Amino acid sequence: MAIDDTTAYLEIVGDSITENLGSLPYVMHVRNAYRWLSNTRMTIFLKSLDFSLNEILPESKERFEEYINSNMGREKLAEYSDTILRTSSRSCIAAMGILYSDSLNNKLFSEEFKRIACFAFQGATEPLIDAFIALCDMEPDVSESPYPLCILSEEKFRKDAKLRNVIGSPEDAFASVYELIRRGLFLPGHTPFRVAGTGWHIIFGVTDISRKLKSLLLEAKRYLGTHEIG
Repeated sequence: MAIDDTTAYLEIVGDSITENLGSLPYVMHVRNAYRWLSNTRMTIFLKSLDFSLNEILPESKERFEEYINSNMGREKLAEYSDTILRTSSRSCIAAMGILYSDSLNNKLFSEEFKRIACFAFQGATEPLIDAFIALCDMEPDVSESPYPLCILSEEKFRKDAKLRNVIGSPEDAFASVYELIRRGLFLPGHTPFRVAGTGWHIIFGVTDISRKLKSLLLEAKRYLGTHEIG
C-alpha cells in the first residue's frame, strides 16, 4: 500500500467524522488534527517498511509487492494499522514497519513474537520505550530459572544517572515497570524473597523476548536517526 493510498483512506475516515459530528464546534480542527496525526504515523511505518526491505530483506522486495496487494497482506496490514494509529511512539511505529517487512516467511521474527509486539506497542509512548530500553540494560540480580530477575532499588536508582535521565522519579519508576509488565515487555517476579537494605525496590523479569524487543526497538531508532522519517 502506497503512502498516497493510505492518505486517501484517512481522508475518507476524516470525512465520516465531519458528516457525523459536523454540527458540533471545533469538529474541523479535530478532523484536521486526526488526519495529520494519522498520516504522519502511517508515513513513518511505510518508510520504515521500505528501508527494512532494502537493508534487511532486499531479496524479498519483488515478492513482497505481490504479498502487500493480496488479501492476506491487506488483512495483516489492517491488524498492524490498529497498533500504528494507537501509539505515539515513533520507535514503535518504525518497529512495526520492520516486523511487517518480514511477513512473507517469518525469517527474522516468529508469529508469536509479532503478536507480543503488536500488543506491547499499542498505546505506548516514547518515554515508556526509552525506560524499557534502559531497564533492559540492568544486570540480573537473580539468575535462577525460569527467567532472570532484576531488582531496581532506591539506591540503584539514585546512583544510575542514565536511568534517571529517562525515569524521573520513584513514582515514574513504579508506574513504568508495572506498565511494562502489563504489556508483556517484562515479566513479574516468579519467586518470593526478601531484599536486604532499606528503601523501596521493584522486581521484574527480563526474558529473551524482552531482549529481542529491545534489539528491534534499537534498530527502529537507528532507522529514525539515519533516515528522514516522519
